[in-house]
Amino acid sequence: MMRLARRQQSLLRQAGSATCIVLTSVILLSMVWSLSYAGPTLFLSLDRGSIFFSMRSNPSPEGWSLTLASTAPRFLFNLFPSVGGTPPRYTWRGYIPLWIPLAIVALATAALWWRERRPFPPGRCPTCGYNLTGNVSGRCPECGHAV
Repeated sequence: MMRLARRQQSLLRQAGSATCIVLTSVILLSMVWSLSYAGPTLFLSLDRGSIFFSMRSNPSPEGWSLTLASTAPRFLFNLFPSVGGTPPRYTWRGYIPLWIPLAIVALATAALWWRERRPFPPGRCPTCGYNLTGNVSGRCPECGHAV
């Protein structure tokens, strides 16, 4: 059972590391390129290191577009309603900087890497952590490692 937990932690560490690499790449690419989607009521844009969204009726043609980014990066979270149109109605728009999910994933991944570096306390198998108190066989009954 301990060995399965180690494998799961290993997979989580690898997935977290890959996610950090992908998010960092997306942030860097979005500083140069802007990827946008315009739908009938939703506008999404990945640009300037953040995801911008707007919920409104969209008069422009629907579809995807890729352009060069032209302004400074956004580093702070922002969500704000606006009133407009005839008759007046609320629409929501805002942006979420991608460094926020990157920081969350990086901290969780770093904690998993740090936990892996800690040795098991004395009296436990160095491979799986199984408690070897009273074991005289010289092998771990959980993983078979020679002790």
